[in-house]
Amino acid sequence: MRPLARLICLTLLAVALSGCKHPPKPGGGPTVVVCGERGCPAESSPETPPRDGGTLVVHVEAEPAILCDLVEHDAWSRWIVENQVAETLLYQDPWSGAIGPRLAKSWELPAGRLILHLRPGVKWHDGQPFTSADVAFTLGRAQDPKVGADQRADLEPIAKIETPDPLTVVLTLGRPAPYLKQALAHISMLPEHAYRGLALRTAPASRAPIGTGPFSFVEWKPGERIVIARNDAYWGPRPHLDKIVFQIVRDKEVAYRLYRRGQLDVMRRLPPGRTVDEARRDPSLTGHRLFLWTPRAYFFIVWNTRKPPLDDARVRRALTELTDKRRFIQIGFDGHARPITGPYVPGTASYDSSIAPWPYDPNDAKRLLAEAGVKKLELTFLLTAGSRTVEQLATLLKEDFARAGVTLDVATVDWAVLLDRLRHHAFDASALQWTLSLEQDNYDMFDSTEADRGQNYGGFHSGAADALMDQIRVTVDDTARHGLERQLHRVLHDEQPYTFLSSPEVATLEAPRVHDLAPSMDGFSFAQAWVDPPKK
Repeated sequence: MRPLARLICLTLLAVALSGCKHPPKPGGGPTVVVCGERGCPAESSPETPPRDGGTLVVHVEAEPAILCDLVEHDAWSRWIVENQVAETLLYQDPWSGAIGPRLAKSWELPAGRLILHLRPGVKWHDGQPFTSADVAFTLGRAQDPKVGADQRADLEPIAKIETPDPLTVVLTLGRPAPYLKQALAHISMLPEHAYRGLALRTAPASRAPIGTGPFSFVEWKPGERIVIARNDAYWGPRPHLDKIVFQIVRDKEVAYRLYRRGQLDVMRRLPPGRTVDEARRDPSLTGHRLFLWTPRAYFFIVWNTRKPPLDDARVRRALTELTDKRRFIQIGFDGHARPITGPYVPGTASYDSSIAPWPYDPNDAKRLLAEAGVKKLELTFLLTAGSRTVEQLATLLKEDFARAGVTLDVATVDWAVLLDRLRHHAFDASALQWTLSLEQDNYDMFDSTEADRGQNYGGFHSGAADALMDQIRVTVDDTARHGLERQLHRVLHDEQPYTFLSSPEVATLEAPRVHDLAPSMDGFSFAQAWVDPPKK
């Protein structure tokens, strides 16, 4: 797409919150919908009321390990479970960011406390009542460092959890908690009776989840599919779909062929090697929609700052200056990604847009390495098999680094092995993607205390960063907190514990029979989606 057309689309969406459509070119092809920074709001047509019934088939490119996102930081686990099968206490609108009620119908904020009033009559899918005991159990597990929940740092202000009756939860706070309500909007509640005395990771309910949501779990056939079905006893508005099948197809090119044959309704991402322009010209996709959207996420290289000479910020900056990010974006993402410089959502008050990316500058990189006393540097880059984007990055890094005499070896390991080595700091470099919250708490990723219990995989330590994060986490005033976050952005840019690469755009295909389903920055919510009946 031409830059001017993209700029116009984004401007219109920011004003009107509607997707910018590009109809098919003569000869056929899909309608292209370019989403703005908040995603694409689902479209409803008053002339065509939603139809109940039918099955939606969604492509899953990477099978999750389990379906309990409290302990497994996996995007597909979260998208399948959160607010489809399991539900959260509060709800954060994925387009506006506004926080409202969900399983908690209301709340109060007297001094030093958060009092949650739960909805009466809510039942788990196995018929057991949802009560305050389930909330206390879930939050208690989320606070446990051994569990490793994403939101653990945001729950640290909770000094005491009380349940005076089955429908009331009282959280006593030991300090201000600016991120607490957002955290409660992204922690799926767990049924205490299904987990009592069991480890979360290995409990049967983590593979066959029991929730309170609009869909209930039906089956998981490993390597083939995960199926959920409409919960007719749901406490809220019932979904239109009878069933959703998450079809597991690891080979994305095979999935693309299945999609074009009508065997998949939604393909979240075009396969590697298939460009957006190619898809736009494909006559077999006439009548389909091609959403171009940017998830709230960023792609980065993490350096093990515990290992000399990577413990020297000059060396990390030199490696960043040896990374041709623009070339990587063109090759790895077909040009459909935006450069980033820090760990906040671009366009928000936390992101310092005045910070320019470190340039690709091999000469300055050589100077920095010499200044740090590095004459010879050999590094190993860890990646997982099947990640073509990371494989392309590793290939480019080998070429770029060699220009400054840096040798990069590549080691391919299984995902579980990679995570274990990251957690134990047994690596030099690797690449990951973090999904962000609108109000992002970076304590777990960058605070020195989180190196052995959180997701500070690089073992990064900075007194300035630690002090800023301590301030940020007790600053309730939004303006003041955002100012501190921009300062943290600057520190991380200077220190380069990560080489911040890009926020990739995603091209999602959706069949003509699918309605009221569009991506937000959080991905997809299927509660309002519906499908046309099969053609006879």
